[in-house]
Amino acid sequence: MAQPGLCASSAANCPMREAIVLDASAFIDALTDEGPRGDVLRSVLESTSRWIVPEFFDLECIAACQRIPVGPGRDARLAKVVTALGVSLLDRVETWQFVPRIVQLLPNLTTFDAAYVVTAEAYRVPLLTSDLRLSRAPGPRCEFLVG
Repeated sequence: MAQPGLCASSAANCPMREAIVLDASAFIDALTDEGPRGDVLRSVLESTSRWIVPEFFDLECIAACQRIPVGPGRDARLAKVVTALGVSLLDRVETWQFVPRIVQLLPNLTTFDAAYVVTAEAYRVPLLTSDLRLSRAPGPRCEFLVG
Protein backbone atom coordinates (compact mmCIF):
# COMPACT_ATOMS: atom_id res chain seq x y z
CA MET A 1 0.00 0.00 0.00
CA ALA A 2 1.62 3.26 -1.12
CA GLN A 3 1.42 6.34 1.04
CA PRO A 4 2.32 9.43 -0.99
CA GLY A 5 2.68 12.56 1.12
CA LEU A 6 4.32 10.78 4.02
CA CYS A 7 4.52 13.79 6.26
CA ALA A 8 4.96 17.54 6.11
CA SER A 9 8.38 18.90 5.31
CA SER A 10 9.16 19.25 9.01
CA ALA A 11 10.41 16.18 10.85
CA ALA A 12 8.33 17.34 13.82
CA ASN A 13 5.23 16.59 11.74
CA CYS A 14 6.41 13.14 10.66
CA PRO A 15 5.37 10.16 12.80
CA MET A 16 8.22 8.42 14.60
CA ARG A 17 9.06 4.97 13.24
CA GLU A 18 11.28 2.37 14.80
CA ALA A 19 12.55 1.00 11.48
CA ILE A 20 12.18 1.08 7.72
CA VAL A 21 13.81 -0.62 4.79
CA LEU A 22 15.46 2.11 2.75
CA ASP A 23 15.99 1.72 -0.99
CA ALA A 24 18.69 3.44 -3.01
CA SER A 25 16.27 5.73 -4.86
CA ALA A 26 14.97 7.23 -1.61
CA PHE A 27 18.48 7.59 -0.16
CA ILE A 28 19.84 9.34 -3.26
CA ASP A 29 16.80 11.63 -3.50
CA ALA A 30 17.02 12.49 0.21
CA LEU A 31 20.63 13.53 -0.31
CA THR A 32 20.37 15.33 -3.64
CA ASP A 33 16.79 16.58 -4.17
CA GLU A 34 16.43 20.11 -2.80
CA GLY A 35 12.69 20.21 -3.56
CA PRO A 36 9.62 18.92 -1.75
CA ARG A 37 10.40 15.25 -2.49
CA GLY A 38 13.79 15.56 -0.81
CA ASP A 39 12.23 17.39 2.13
CA VAL A 40 9.69 14.62 2.69
CA LEU A 41 12.28 11.87 2.41
CA ARG A 42 14.65 13.63 4.82
CA SER A 43 11.78 14.05 7.30
CA VAL A 44 10.99 10.34 7.19
CA LEU A 45 14.65 9.42 7.65
CA GLU A 46 15.08 11.87 10.53
CA SER A 47 12.04 10.37 12.28
CA THR A 48 13.19 6.75 11.92
CA SER A 49 15.72 5.22 14.26
CA ARG A 50 16.77 2.18 12.19
CA TRP A 51 17.48 2.12 8.44
CA ILE A 52 17.64 -1.47 7.18
CA VAL A 53 19.25 -2.02 3.77
CA PRO A 54 20.20 -5.10 1.74
CA GLU A 55 23.90 -5.86 1.55
CA PHE A 56 24.19 -4.53 -2.04
CA PHE A 57 22.80 -1.10 -1.13
CA ASP A 58 26.12 0.77 -1.32
CA LEU A 59 26.84 -0.56 -4.81
CA GLU A 60 23.37 0.31 -6.05
CA CYS A 61 23.76 3.85 -4.73
CA ILE A 62 27.05 4.28 -6.59
CA ALA A 63 25.47 2.83 -9.75
CA ALA A 64 22.61 5.33 -9.42
CA CYS A 65 25.13 8.14 -9.20
CA GLN A 66 26.57 7.07 -12.54
CA ARG A 67 23.25 8.11 -14.09
CA ILE A 68 23.61 11.70 -12.87
CA PRO A 69 24.28 13.74 -16.01
CA VAL A 70 27.84 14.96 -16.43
CA GLY A 71 27.97 18.63 -15.63
CA PRO A 72 28.31 21.13 -12.81
CA GLY A 73 27.67 19.59 -9.42
CA ARG A 74 27.94 15.94 -10.49
CA ASP A 75 31.19 15.29 -8.64
CA ALA A 76 29.89 17.07 -5.54
CA ARG A 77 26.74 14.92 -5.54
CA LEU A 78 28.76 11.74 -5.90
CA ALA A 79 31.06 12.80 -3.07
CA LYS A 80 28.02 13.58 -0.89
CA VAL A 81 26.58 10.11 -1.50
CA VAL A 82 29.90 8.34 -0.86
CA THR A 83 30.40 10.29 2.37
CA ALA A 84 26.84 9.56 3.51
CA LEU A 85 27.31 5.83 2.87
CA GLY A 86 30.30 5.89 5.18
CA VAL A 87 28.74 7.80 8.03
CA SER A 88 25.06 6.79 7.92
CA LEU A 89 23.85 4.31 10.47
CA LEU A 90 22.75 1.75 7.91
CA ASP A 91 21.88 -1.71 9.15
CA ARG A 92 23.17 -3.83 6.24
CA VAL A 93 21.57 -7.28 6.10
CA GLU A 94 22.30 -10.38 4.05
CA THR A 95 19.65 -11.37 1.55
CA TRP A 96 20.65 -14.93 0.59
CA GLN A 97 17.97 -16.38 2.86
CA PHE A 98 15.32 -14.43 0.93
CA VAL A 99 16.18 -15.86 -2.51
CA PRO A 100 13.12 -18.15 -2.82
CA ARG A 101 10.72 -15.24 -2.19
CA ILE A 102 12.76 -12.92 -4.43
CA VAL A 103 12.37 -15.43 -7.26
CA GLN A 104 8.59 -15.49 -6.69
CA LEU A 105 8.47 -11.73 -7.29
CA LEU A 106 10.59 -11.73 -10.46
CA PRO A 107 7.70 -11.71 -12.93
CA ASN A 108 6.77 -8.23 -11.64
CA LEU A 109 9.95 -6.77 -10.11
CA THR A 110 13.66 -6.53 -10.82
CA THR A 111 15.91 -8.70 -8.68
CA PHE A 112 17.09 -5.72 -6.64
CA ASP A 113 13.59 -4.29 -6.15
CA ALA A 114 12.39 -7.73 -5.07
CA ALA A 115 15.22 -7.90 -2.53
CA TYR A 116 14.13 -4.60 -0.98
CA VAL A 117 10.52 -5.78 -0.85
CA VAL A 118 11.37 -9.14 0.69
CA THR A 119 13.63 -7.49 3.26
CA ALA A 120 10.72 -5.24 4.28
CA GLU A 121 8.42 -8.25 4.40
CA ALA A 122 10.86 -10.24 6.54
CA TYR A 123 11.42 -7.42 9.04
CA ARG A 124 7.73 -6.39 8.92
CA VAL A 125 8.56 -2.74 8.35
CA PRO A 126 7.66 -0.28 5.58
CA LEU A 127 9.82 0.16 2.49
CA LEU A 128 10.78 3.79 1.82
CA THR A 129 11.19 4.37 -1.90
CA SER A 130 10.97 7.10 -4.52
CA ASP A 131 9.74 4.56 -7.05
CA LEU A 132 5.97 4.84 -7.40
CA ARG A 133 5.97 2.05 -10.00
CA LEU A 134 7.53 -0.34 -7.45
CA SER A 135 4.88 0.54 -4.87
CA ARG A 136 2.11 -0.31 -7.35
CA ALA A 137 3.54 -3.61 -8.64
CA PRO A 138 1.54 -6.76 -7.95
CA GLY A 139 2.99 -9.29 -5.52
CA PRO A 140 4.64 -7.36 -2.65
CA ARG A 141 3.16 -7.83 0.81
CA CYS A 142 4.92 -4.96 2.52
CA GLU A 143 3.81 -1.44 3.26
CA PHE A 144 5.31 1.25 1.00
CA LEU A 145 6.20 4.79 1.94
CA VAL A 146 6.63 6.71 -1.30
CA GLY A 147 8.47 10.02 -1.32
